Amino acid sequence: MAALAPPVGELEDLQKKSNFKFEEYRTTGNQPNYNVPQYQAFPFPKPGAYPGLSRPLNPAAVLPPYPGPPPTARELRDRRKPVLKARKRVARKLEARHMRFARELGFGGNGVAALFYTSNISPPYNRKDYVVKCNHTEGRDSRHAFALERSTTGMFHDAMHMVQLEGIPTVKPRPRQSRRKRGLAPPDDDDDDEAGQWTPDRADISDVMFLEYCHRGSLHKALCKVVKDNEVFPNRALWMIKSCMAMAYPPLYNAAHYSGRQRPYRERFRADKVKNKFLHFDIEPKNILVCDPESEGQDLESDTGHPFIPRLKLSDLGLAHHLQEHHFRNPEFMLKLRDLAKDCFFAPEQFTEEWDFLPRRTGPWGVPPLPKVAGNFGWRTNLFQVGLVMACLIARAYPPVPPYAQRIRIPPFRQSDLDDDDDVPPKKKDTKKKDNNNKDNSAAAPAAPATPVAPAAPKKPDPPKQQPRPAQGDAAGPVTPPDNDAALNGPEVKPNWPRVWSYGGYLLNETWPAAARVDRPLRLLVAQCLCDDPYWRPRMKRLDWLVRHGMWRQGWRDEGYEDDYGDSSSDDDNAQVNNNAGDDDDTMRDW
Repeated sequence: MAALAPPVGELEDLQKKSNFKFEEYRTTGNQPNYNVPQYQAFPFPKPGAYPGLSRPLNPAAVLPPYPGPPPTARELRDRRKPVLKARKRVARKLEARHMRFARELGFGGNGVAALFYTSNISPPYNRKDYVVKCNHTEGRDSRHAFALERSTTGMFHDAMHMVQLEGIPTVKPRPRQSRRKRGLAPPDDDDDDEAGQWTPDRADISDVMFLEYCHRGSLHKALCKVVKDNEVFPNRALWMIKSCMAMAYPPLYNAAHYSGRQRPYRERFRADKVKNKFLHFDIEPKNILVCDPESEGQDLESDTGHPFIPRLKLSDLGLAHHLQEHHFRNPEFMLKLRDLAKDCFFAPEQFTEEWDFLPRRTGPWGVPPLPKVAGNFGWRTNLFQVGLVMACLIARAYPPVPPYAQRIRIPPFRQSDLDDDDDVPPKKKDTKKKDNNNKDNSAAAPAAPATPVAPAAPKKPDPPKQQPRPAQGDAAGPVTPPDNDAALNGPEVKPNWPRVWSYGGYLLNETWPAAARVDRPLRLLVAQCLCDDPYWRPRMKRLDWLVRHGMWRQGWRDEGYEDDYGDSSSDDDNAQVNNNAGDDDDTMRDW
C-alpha cells in the first residue's frame, strides 16, 4: 500500500528547509539553523530560471584534514546508550549459537556493527569471525529499512567487490559446563524451557545480519595511518583502487551476464548500452573495506585484477535504492533522496542550486524541461562519490568545504562509449542502391503512375531527446573573481576538448606538491568523475578501459583485461558527439 502524501503545507516546509540546508552547504559548509531571520527571509522558490553554475563567492574553501575532529564527550555519551543496549540484546541472542563478542566495530545513525566469533573449546579451535549488524533504534521504519538492507546486500551475492552475507550459525544445545570458565553469562531460569533448550525469543535473529569480516579495516583507517606517518599512497596503488563498480549489475538479477564465470564474479560491464538506477548514496572511505589476502586465499601476484594490493569491497547498503520511473515523479521521495549522504560526500544532483528554482510542491521531473543536474540520479551519482573517495586518497584530506567548482577541459566523448540514456541522433541509413548482381531480376518493375505526382516533402528526422551539450561557461561571460582556471590545463589538452565545471579542479594544480606527485592522467580522470553536470562524467565502460590503459602505460599489466572486457578502442564507430569535438582519433590515447 502506497504511503499517503504529506499535507500541502508540510511538503512546502520540507522543500524550503531542504533548499536552505543546501544553500548553507554550498556557501559556508555549515549545518543549517532554521531559527534565524535568514531562513524566514529565504526566497522560496527563487524567481526566474536557474542561471547555471557560476564562480562561488567564497573561493576560500578548505580541505578538512584526516581524521577530522573527534566527537565530544557528550556526543559519545548520547550515542553510546542505545548502542550498548543493542549490543547486549544481540549478544544475548547469539549465545544460543555459541557466538562470543570480540569488540565493537562502529555505529551509525540507525545501526551498530560488532565483531563476534565462534570457535571450538579445544584445539583445533577453528575460529570463525562474523560482523554482526543490527539496529539500535526501534520502530517499524527501522525494521523495514534493516530488512531492505539485508535483501539488497543479498542481490550482490558472489560479487568480488561487494561485502558478502555469511551463513547463519546453527543453534547449539544449551551448555551444561561451567559458564563462567567459558565466558558465558550465568544461567537464567527464563532462558530455557523444561527440556533444556533455548526459548524462541533467544534463538530469533530476524533483526540481525551476518556479514563477512575484512581484517584490514577500511580505506578510512588506511588514510588515517598514511596521514599520521606522513606517507603517501603510491601511484601504482591509486591506479588499482577502482572498486565500487559492482553497483552496475547485481549477479542476483543478472545471472546470464555471469554465466560460465568462476565465483566470486569479477564485475563486468555488458557490451550493450544499459542504464541502471541502482544508487548507493553512501560511498565514502569508511565504507570501502580492505580484505586480508591470506584469509581469502588471494594470491597478490596472480589474482587477476588485484596484483600487489588487497581486494577492496564496498559495504553498508543501508541507504541504497533501486530507483524506478515513478520514484522520480514523487516530490516527497525526491526530497528524501536529496538528504541521503554524509557531509562532504553529497553529489551535485543533491546540492545544486537548480533545486531552488523548482515551483512549490513540485519535484525535478514535474516541470519541463527536465533539469540537467537537480535530481538527475543514476549510476553517475555513484561515480561522483567514487571520485570523491579517490580525491581523498590523492589529497590525503576530505573534499573541499564548501564544495568549490572550477572549469577544466576534458576529452570529448565517443559515440560508441555513450549509454542508452545519452540520446544521440541515429545513424543515417545507407540509401545507395545495391549491386545489380544482388538483385532479384525475376521481380517485375513497378508500373509508372498514371498521372504525375508531386514529390513529398522530405521528412525531418525526429530530434534526439537530449541534444549533445555545448561546453559549459564559454558563453557565460566573465566570472568573479577573475578566471585563473587556465593554469589547470596541462599539455594533454587539445583545442577540441570541451570546457566544463568540475569539483575536482584543485587536483590538477601542478603547483600543489600533494597533487603533482600523482600521475596527471589519473588526476584528470578523477576530476572528470567530479563534473557538476552528470552528462560530462565518464561512462563506465570507457572509465574501466582508461584505468586499465593507464596501468598498462606504467607497465603494470593486467592480464585479464582483454578476456573480460575486450578493447573498446577498437570500435568501428568512433564518432564524437560534442558540438565542438574534432575528428582526432588519438584524443583519448594522447593523455
